[in-house]
Amino acid sequence: SIGMDRNLIARKLAEKMGMSLVDSRVCVDTVVSIMVEGLLTDEKVTFHGFGRIFLLPQTPRTVRNPQTGESMMFESRDTIRLKPSKELIDKINKRKRK
Repeated sequence: SIGMDRNLIARKLAEKMGMSLVDSRVCVDTVVSIMVEGLLTDEKVTFHGFGRIFLLPQTPRTVRNPQTGESMMFESRDTIRLKPSKELIDKINKRKRK
């Protein structure tokens, strides 16, 4: 199962908002673009009731290749993290109890 991708989100948005699929794809792409712009300028992206998306810097460290056992240096980089809101966590946990 692929899960919920951009196209499915656009289709669901079009259905719920009574808009064309083309317009809903533009909306989805615009929101994603705005989120990426925010992350590129080190801003946290926050959706009330969903969570925060933010950059997390990773420091350089030595890692081991599991196939060869060779040690190598892992460069510093930024990774993206999602901190889910308490409301989202509660909804997910309530769903599992049913």
